[in-house]
Amino acid sequence: MGKSCTISDAKLRSLKPRDKPYQIYDGDGLYIEVAPCGSKIWRVKKIIDGKVVRRSIGKYPAIDLKTAREKRAGLEKSFANGLPNPASNLVVFSDLFNEWKIKHTVNYSQSTLKMLNLRVAKYILPQIGHVKLNNISPQLILNALLRPIEATGYLETASKVKVICGQVLRYGVALGVVERDFTQDLKGALAPVKVQNRPAITDPPQIANLMRSIFTYKCNLSVVYAL
Repeated sequence: MGKSCTISDAKLRSLKPRDKPYQIYDGDGLYIEVAPCGSKIWRVKKIIDGKVVRRSIGKYPAIDLKTAREKRAGLEKSFANGLPNPASNLVVFSDLFNEWKIKHTVNYSQSTLKMLNLRVAKYILPQIGHVKLNNISPQLILNALLRPIEATGYLETASKVKVICGQVLRYGVALGVVERDFTQDLKGALAPVKVQNRPAITDPPQIANLMRSIFTYKCNLSVVYAL
């Protein structure tokens, strides 16, 4: 399982991002994955009952080499006990999304949650909700999901949908049902969102008039408090 390469501290510091994610193995299933965005994530890979099980144990350098090896040793005991995968019931993307939603949206405001549900129901689940988690790929997310949105001109919506997918996939990585966050491979793949600067008053006399209007407004109490 990739025991031919042992990681050193110097090797870790020298790892640079590439166009695609790549892995450097330390042995006994421990490896570090370097994403195109530059993040370095420790993972442990084992085969249990004929199935590949992966666990994410943190990012480098927050988790250094010594700590990563200690965490790998701790996981080894859990693997040896033959513990079932707690997320074995998560098969397709919609399963993972529903699990993520329960865990991560409890503190969302009603308006934020409403917008999230709208985007997911309209753009995400109809396209990839039925796709098995082991079939998720950067190309699938881009071509089946994001490109059609981009083609309509809703660039900001495409960007927001990409963010949602990334949040769900990162949760899947933590559970060991997804290998990595594939949206990280799509950096620069979408047309940039056009930023429209809002007009502002810059003339001092006009600013003075505005301030006088604010402090002398007495009509609607809610507006007074807001001002």
